[in-house]
Amino acid sequence: MNPPRHAHISVEVRYTHETPNGAYRIYVDDTLLTERTWNLGPEYAINENISVIIPLGRHKFRLIPVNCSPSNFTLHNFHLGGSLLHTVCRSLEFDFAVDASLPAVV
Repeated sequence: MNPPRHAHISVEVRYTHETPNGAYRIYVDDTLLTERTWNLGPEYAINENISVIIPLGRHKFRLIPVNCSPSNFTLHNFHLGGSLLHTVCRSLEFDFAVDASLPAVV
């Protein structure tokens, strides 16, 4: 049996609307990892740094906008365990794989 892995996820969240009144939630699979209210202008970005214990296999990353349009958010520089997987994310939802290269949780 393969032990779960310790994964560090890093992603840059940008809000493109001029009026800072949005919020978002970040999920991996069906687990809510963070929720933020955006009170900054579009010239700012938030670097989310999230550590998770996660089993090997395919998983889904999702940013869900709250009280605003999905087109108000963009994702950039998605890293998993220090490896850059996406420079500019084409969607607010995408799959990623956790493999044995990440440290095992013992």
